[in-house]
Amino acid sequence: MSTLRKIVAATLSIFLVMLFMGSTCDKSTNSKDEENPQNQLIGTWVLTTMSVNGVMLPIEMVGWSMTITFKADNTYTKTMDVGEGEETETGTWSATTTELTTTSNGVSETFPYSINGNKLSITLTIDIDEDGTEDTVVLTLTKQ
Repeated sequence: MSTLRKIVAATLSIFLVMLFMGSTCDKSTNSKDEENPQNQLIGTWVLTTMSVNGVMLPIEMVGWSMTITFKADNTYTKTMDVGEGEETETGTWSATTTELTTTSNGVSETFPYSINGNKLSITLTIDIDEDGTEDTVVLTLTKQ
């Protein structure tokens, strides 16, 4: 085997070993948050932005406020004011990697959600302007 071939073979071997070690290290150091989506939700979240059918609306303009606290025992408290006075809701919650389910007073609701850093986005499909047409509302909350 020529010297050049030996160098290339050695370099390739080292590269493959490093690649293999890097991929196994990534798997073994995953945080519990990545393993269990519910861990990412635990904490207090405050509504910071809202979009309706893709149009961003400043929370100050809308006049809404919302704080949700998800606890490790799978209970939650939501305090919300949509211009008609503050209301508090309590219940239980569970989550998969893409869906959040809340249950309060025997009524369960499931919403698509995603987390990116300290931002939680929850998607609702509701007739927000009461015109008979369903609207897509994305609420973005920031973890406190």
